[in-house]
Amino acid sequence: MDKLLKKFKSDDFKEVVDFYSNFDTSNDIIKWLKMLPSAPVKFFERGKDSDIVIVVTTPDHNSINAYKTELLFKEFKIIFVESSGPYFHLSKAVNLGIHEASKHNPKWIIYSNDDLYKIENTSLLKEQLLSLNHKNIDVVFRRNHKNMQRNSNVSYLQHIGLRNIFLSQLISNMVQKTTKEYLNLLEKFNMPFIMYDSTAKPFRRFYTRMLMKSKPLEFPGFSRLFIFNKKYASKHDQIFDEIYRNGSDDLDLDLSLYLDKVKYDFVNFNIGEYGGITLGRGLSRVFRDIANAAYFSDKFKNKGLIKILQNVKS
Repeated sequence: MDKLLKKFKSDDFKEVVDFYSNFDTSNDIIKWLKMLPSAPVKFFERGKDSDIVIVVTTPDHNSINAYKTELLFKEFKIIFVESSGPYFHLSKAVNLGIHEASKHNPKWIIYSNDDLYKIENTSLLKEQLLSLNHKNIDVVFRRNHKNMQRNSNVSYLQHIGLRNIFLSQLISNMVQKTTKEYLNLLEKFNMPFIMYDSTAKPFRRFYTRMLMKSKPLEFPGFSRLFIFNKKYASKHDQIFDEIYRNGSDDLDLDLSLYLDKVKYDFVNFNIGEYGGITLGRGLSRVFRDIANAAYFSDKFKNKGLIKILQNVKS
């Protein structure tokens, strides 16, 4: 593992902050992301073929978390995508898993991490999915019909808007050092977008909305379970953009699906998940994701997102 990657993967957020001192522009970061190798993956299958195949990424298919996931989805075909190490590459692992799942010719492919601790009766999920016209729907979003579990929300929406540079600078002078360092890096790499989702805590939603210049663009997002029509999945070599490194790839997918105007529907289904088991939690992960945000900003600036946001009706 080279020195730059060691800093980037460090559990000490100060090391991650120092990582960015090696880059002058967002293009430099993007070039570095593109050059990173990917960890190998292995597939381990459980269960019989069915109309619904579950793809699960895990560092160890024999782990307790993998076993719990297998019990939760026991009535479905499951493909564990095992991958780990410093070069673990989530988006690539998921894409390979989805490709492997397509070989079983299901109607629906669902991607999940191995950090679920509880799900509603899977018969309900199966019943709802198989009642949809899989030939006319590309993706399915999940929303909770009961606010009964941690991180649940009746509706799951992403909100993205243009960042208010003036307020960002003002707040960076008023708040704790880590927030100031974060906003300074957004400035350095010229990132114009700011976003939040409907599952965020109220204070975070308020704080983030305050930093936006205008009314945000709202669009549906995946909520812990990513559900794809097999035909749609088969048409795309990369459902998740593989330039991202373990962050922002899900946000990219949500926004890309919205801008591409794919056909979608909803299922009502509750889950409980721990979150952060594979990728970690805390400041280090937050600061690592700035590299992904640099690519996100560059990609969607080129897709005309700034103009789209400027035209969002108040």
